[in-house]
Amino acid sequence: MIPENVLISISDNEEIASNELIEFMNIISVLTRFRIIHLLYHNKEITVTDLSVLLKISQPSASQHLKILSLSSIVKQCRKGRKIFYSLDQNGIKNNYGEGINYLRRYFLNENN
Repeated sequence: MIPENVLISISDNEEIASNELIEFMNIISVLTRFRIIHLLYHNKEITVTDLSVLLKISQPSASQHLKILSLSSIVKQCRKGRKIFYSLDQNGIKNNYGEGINYLRRYFLNENN
């Protein structure tokens, strides 16, 4: 047993940050969603049709993954004429998962912000 004067508890902020990180990782742990994020990072914006071709998945499957990413504020959409383009939602990611990502950087990557 560790002596009581050595134990360090988790602060409320760390608890919130760790929960954010777990939620974020659960969402992107699905390989297709991770690949969508990767493609959006490199292409800035893309249509569901292009995603389905690049990932070799059906358009309904791509749409379902985009819906989850959109509801999670990781991806946003913009209509241009008749097409809808998807892109990473930098503000959504920062607002909803920023503390969790910082938690990862501080405790697992030894980076200070």
